[in-house]
Amino acid sequence: MIRRATEKLGFLVVIPAIVILGSFLPLFINCLHW
Repeated sequence: MIRRATEKLGFLVVIPAIVILGSFLPLFINCLHW
């Protein structure tokens, strides 16, 4: 039960992290291109 809760919590943390990375990745690519 605890393991399932941690998996759910990790899932909730991973999704925003992926969204933030996805939004910042183009900025990093633009910085590298300059």
